[in-house]
Amino acid sequence: MTHINATLVKTLRDRTGAGVIDCKKALVETHGDLEAAVDRLRAAETAKAASKVNRVAAEGLVGLVVEGTTGAVAELNTETDFVARTQAFRHAAAAFATIALSVQGDHGRLLKAPAPDGDGSVSDAIARLTARTGEHVNLRRSAFVSVSRGVVASYVHNAAAPGLGSIGVLVALESTGGADALRDIGHKIAMHVAARAPLWVSQADIPTEVVAEKRAELTAQAEKTGKPPEIVEKMVEGRMRRFYEDAVLSLQPFVLNPEQRVDQALKDAEQAAGHAIAIKAFARLRARGRAATVLHGDARELDYGRRFDGVVTSPPYPGLIDYHEQHRYAYELLRLDDRREREIGAAASGTSLASLEAYRAGIAAVLERASAALRPGAPVLVVVNDRRDLYPEILERAGLRLEARLRRHVNRRTGRRAGEYFEDVLVARPLSG
Repeated sequence: MTHINATLVKTLRDRTGAGVIDCKKALVETHGDLEAAVDRLRAAETAKAASKVNRVAAEGLVGLVVEGTTGAVAELNTETDFVARTQAFRHAAAAFATIALSVQGDHGRLLKAPAPDGDGSVSDAIARLTARTGEHVNLRRSAFVSVSRGVVASYVHNAAAPGLGSIGVLVALESTGGADALRDIGHKIAMHVAARAPLWVSQADIPTEVVAEKRAELTAQAEKTGKPPEIVEKMVEGRMRRFYEDAVLSLQPFVLNPEQRVDQALKDAEQAAGHAIAIKAFARLRARGRAATVLHGDARELDYGRRFDGVVTSPPYPGLIDYHEQHRYAYELLRLDDRREREIGAAASGTSLASLEAYRAGIAAVLERASAALRPGAPVLVVVNDRRDLYPEILERAGLRLEARLRRHVNRRTGRRAGEYFEDVLVARPLSG
């Protein structure tokens, strides 16, 4: 039997980063052949990485690098925040962002580029990180921006270290103005992009097929109201305007001064810079995390803008709670419009037969709207105390089939109830699903 000494084990560990036991085992199996042991450990790491590929990597970091008039961001994900906080993971996220800059954000080239430690490719380095952490590690995406004259400004949200955070934003500003003034407005716009997540710089950047599809969708929705064609046209134009204001950077209200739009804030900055300023491009990456996008509006009219795998909702109780008053602090903190006149089941409406009918119609419209954004066969879960047995009819009106009804006991849920309290969990799917 080949004698495996501590020096050989240490050499292999330094080469591969594998654990002492794994290194010793590999050396024993290869009869002390160092190169063969390296190959064996690499194969084992690749197999471990492959076995974890279907596990959800919901945490991570975005690495960001700016050099002169170029910048790159790269998003590295893992399964838990514990691993995302480790030095090895942070080092990898920062290194991959630097490599992304060298390949101008081309993700395919990034994965094939030499690893930061020179051992194999970036993909190999990711496999090694997966094997060593025991979690699925995924270099999900990367982006690159540049400008011929001007600056590339940046912003990192929830910074874990310089150039590392939960959100990384790059903004390319083209101008011959002073660099300091450009960096100042560029940083502010990058902060705005982090908060508002626009999709395009200007309205002209939106692909014609996207505009046509959105207009057709909104027209179909407006026509269902049965209103005259001229009213339908006005409804569509108003909703298209809101779509542009939500999706286009230059048209969004500026987060640092909601009284003006981003393009107006840029005009003000031109005076300080002494020259015209144009936003040429931006890039925004967010480590997946456990984040949510909040849409504020009438749920009977909201444009969700994407397809979903399911809906979970807890509707208001009819004629019982003044939700706007109860959550007034949220409206004030988030500067949301108080639209209580559109509330479904408002406490002031009571529980008369007419009020309950309006409640049925309103909730049915909400669920119909939400279910239209579902992927085929996706479920709708409604959690509600349905003591009036309103929801079987509501679901039917919304085009949903009730598949299951579960009752759960939630005694003293708020700490104010002395008696028992129950809620229903209704499971439904679209009739066409």
